[in-house]
Amino acid sequence: MRKLITILIHLFIIFFLVVFEITFVKLFPLPFNFLGIILPVIIYLVVIFGLNLGLWWAVFAGFFLDFYSLLPFGTIALALVITAFCIHYLFINLFTNRSLYSLLFLGFVGTLMYKMIIFGISFFPLLFNKGHQLYYLDFNLVKITFASIVLNLLFLSALFYLTNMFSKRLKPTYV
Repeated sequence: MRKLITILIHLFIIFFLVVFEITFVKLFPLPFNFLGIILPVIIYLVVIFGLNLGLWWAVFAGFFLDFYSLLPFGTIALALVITAFCIHYLFINLFTNRSLYSLLFLGFVGTLMYKMIIFGISFFPLLFNKGHQLYYLDFNLVKITFASIVLNLLFLSALFYLTNMFSKRLKPTYV
């Protein structure tokens, strides 16, 4: 029964964050509307609490976000799951501590990877276009990606410092 209550609490928090991101964050002024709340939270959960919790959040938040997306269903969930796996792999094999620098580097790599997966899946059908139209990437795509990376890194550092204030989980202990 206790596990069921924990799962329901996690689902409620995921649903609340997805609704907040869809309804409020997209209405922020121009550079701040590129903030993604779900991706930094998933990166944070994978680094701090492990892959299992991060994957559950990635699957459920991805499917909730897919309901409101114009992309094919499952695209965001797939991108979040692949990003969570890659972040976990990099964290286990390259980084040994849970410092702010490793979290920010993994946030940078995770956001860039997530954006590349989403753009790759979005532009994949254009490879088989028989028309004579030429599709190219413009500078707005680079600006959006850069703004998203910067805002996600700021959000990750705020999460790190909030956790550092209220918990001893991230404080280094020396023997």
